[in-house]
Amino acid sequence: MPVVKIELIKGKSKEFKMIFMDTVHESMVETLKIPANDKNIRLMDYDADCFDTKPPYQYFIEIIMFSGRTKETKSKLFRSLVDKLHDKLNIDPHSVFIVINEQPTENWGIRGGISASDVQLDFTIAL
Repeated sequence: MPVVKIELIKGKSKEFKMIFMDTVHESMVETLKIPANDKNIRLMDYDADCFDTKPPYQYFIEIIMFSGRTKETKSKLFRSLVDKLHDKLNIDPHSVFIVINEQPTENWGIRGGISASDVQLDFTIAL
């Protein structure tokens, strides 16, 4: 049930942006073992004057997800993301900044306002 926000400078094609989002999702399915239909991704592109970042960063990926994954799983996710983005879109891995924001399940209201801590999830968090 991760929620992803991707941010970049305007100017990329719709195809580029769709591949970017699909690639991020693919990495999460593979490394976090979430269901393939569990896709919650937003992509925001900004005018260059509204995107002032420290070089070499050009792409920001924020993943908000349930707490509980191991450091090793998160490291695999980071590596998978940059490798796949490089392979599919020729993005320099050093230009990608990734942050994970972990929240306990009781902080999530899902499925009509039910706390995620009270819902039987269809995937395992502790990986």
